[in-house]
Amino acid sequence: MTSPSSGMNEQLVDGQMEPDGLKDKLAEAYRLGSEGAIQKVLAEVEHQADKRIRAGFGETNFTLGVLNTILIVYIFSAFPQHFW
Repeated sequence: MTSPSSGMNEQLVDGQMEPDGLKDKLAEAYRLGSEGAIQKVLAEVEHQADKRIRAGFGETNFTLGVLNTILIVYIFSAFPQHFW
């Protein structure tokens, strides 16, 4: 939408007129901020994974734990009288 007084392109955002360039700058700032936050989260996830592996929580232990849970649920639902 063109403002008759300024001749600039403006858009209606939250009930107010804002120049197109401002919208692009805000989007770019948000994207760059989000990218940094995502990188920090990924670094923390990698750190936590390394810490768990050093503490002995590996793929084998995880798989055995999941299989144990599935077995307990099966026994409890199929043979509840033997679940003691």
